[in-house]
Amino acid sequence: MRKVNQTGKPALYSFTLAVPPVDPLLFWKHGRDQYKGDNVYWADKSGHCLACLGSVFRQNVSKTEPFNSVEKARRALMSEAVSCSPPGLKGAGLLFIGGFPFDPLQKQTALWADFKQSEFRIPEWQLAKMADGRFYLTINGWLREDSAVESEMAEKIRQMHERLDVNGEQQALERAVILETRNRN
Repeated sequence: MRKVNQTGKPALYSFTLAVPPVDPLLFWKHGRDQYKGDNVYWADKSGHCLACLGSVFRQNVSKTEPFNSVEKARRALMSEAVSCSPPGLKGAGLLFIGGFPFDPLQKQTALWADFKQSEFRIPEWQLAKMADGRFYLTINGWLREDSAVESEMAEKIRQMHERLDVNGEQQALERAVILETRNRN
């Protein structure tokens, strides 16, 4: 909140917490219709997996300097972000998701027609299954001057359950987020 109060502009926040095992594919599947065209599922051979729904930020890549434009936007956002993630966490938390075309001079084929050629985003919701079997939920959004972190998180979780029609663990997850937020502040 200090960053919001100092600048008067909304600040990007990212809150990551360990969660019980959740099948990332089911998480993604439950949300893909509500976030049509704004979702990502990615997995590698090690078992690391990301299921991302929605986006709070999008960066279209400059065709003349694609790598520099993405890095410049990423640095600017990260320097102003309020991020709470477990120390040393890699492969979860506040991440830029996206990619570059293999050959930007080639015409885009029908296989890739539904994908923008060069776009990076920060997901609103991100579930990470780590290769070692740990699970993390990251919630990203924008804090306004009149925002309280706990109420923002509780509202986001309520919206997720409402949109994704997930039952049962909403109150437990809200309590965990509020306790974790208070412990970190």
